[in-house]
Amino acid sequence: MDVESLKETLKRELPGWLREDPDFRAYILELTRREYAGRPETEDRFYALLNELRRDREEQTRKWEEQNSGRELRRAGAERH
Repeated sequence: MDVESLKETLKRELPGWLREDPDFRAYILELTRREYAGRPETEDRFYALLNELRRDREEQTRKWEEQNSGRELRRAGAERH
C-alpha cells in the first residue's frame, strides 16, 4: 500500500474509529493536543472577545448619545433665536 492509498483509507475509516473506539480517540486527541487550544483556553479567548465587543459598543453608545445631546442643545439654541 502506498502513502496516498493509506491516506485515503485513513480519511475514510478514521471518523468511524473515533466514534466507536474511545481509547483510540483519546490517543489521537493526545497526539494532536498541542496543535489546537483546549476548551478552557478557547473559552477564555471567546469571553475576552465578547467583553471587548461590549466595551466597544458601550463606548460607541456613549459617543452617539453625546453627539445627539450636543445637536439637541444647538437645535434648541437656534430655535430660541
